[in-house]
Amino acid sequence: MVQVQAGGTAEFDAGGEFDRQVARLLEAGYPAVAGVPEEEFAARVAPLRQVVVDRAAELSAPEPENGRVPFLLVVSRALVPVEEAVARTTLAGKSKPGIVDRHYKPGELERFTTLEELRPAGEPAAHLLFGVERGEEFCGAVPADAMAEIAGRGRTTLTMEEGLALVTQYPAALAKNKCFSLGATRCGDRRVPALWISEGAPKLGWCWEGNPHTWLGMASADGGVGARVGGVGAGRQPARFRCPPSSRRATTWAPAVTTPASPRPSAAPPAPAGRRSPARRRRVRAARVNGRTRSGVVATPGV
Repeated sequence: MVQVQAGGTAEFDAGGEFDRQVARLLEAGYPAVAGVPEEEFAARVAPLRQVVVDRAAELSAPEPENGRVPFLLVVSRALVPVEEAVARTTLAGKSKPGIVDRHYKPGELERFTTLEELRPAGEPAAHLLFGVERGEEFCGAVPADAMAEIAGRGRTTLTMEEGLALVTQYPAALAKNKCFSLGATRCGDRRVPALWISEGAPKLGWCWEGNPHTWLGMASADGGVGARVGGVGAGRQPARFRCPPSSRRATTWAPAVTTPASPRPSAAPPAPAGRRSPARRRRVRAARVNGRTRSGVVATPGV
């Protein structure tokens, strides 16, 4: 007889998988980055375990090598910035940490945010994502077309944080010629974030939405109500309200202080009546030397 833990089935122990994902985040140092003790971090995400347990019957065992996993525990950038999450990813069987592509300018990652319609209610510090696929069927497809097809199927593309969660929890999901774009995070232009392999490590980069690549698919997950389940308080300001880590500073809002303009120098007092000022006398002498009368009419010498 197969022994089954609470919250699981004979085929897949959903509750145990949730616990494994929490343990992986602790091992990766997420609590330290978030600035909270491990016990507090685990307690914050613990309420989501019951959500997984309640849906265990509809979940199947993960197949990361085939690019399919039943759910992901996703930590928002409000707790762990994207750069820190990237640095905590590796490839399967490797130890080299992931990197951010140099084509992201300093501080630019802050501009790439989740599409408004795909944000979990309340913008929680952590949420669950169900029915995840890395989408290698879209390798060679134009990203814009792939995103349209995914939306037509009633599914949703993944955010940066969700794609990083996939590679953090299942390094084998990112494989040679089976990399994936993350169409749910954009910055208002034609760039689409993506995760691929570079020099033996994961790399977070971007590609143009109109340019296909044979090695780059489009990751997706279940759509509709319940696709992203949150409910864990952030405990920090949402990332889009924070300064980039390299330029954090205290900002004090105060009424503008208007500095009065410096007064112009007072004009020299007028000369006493009947006397010419020194400046006037100099102009008169100069006019006489140049052949001008006091009225400004040229006087021709000798006429």
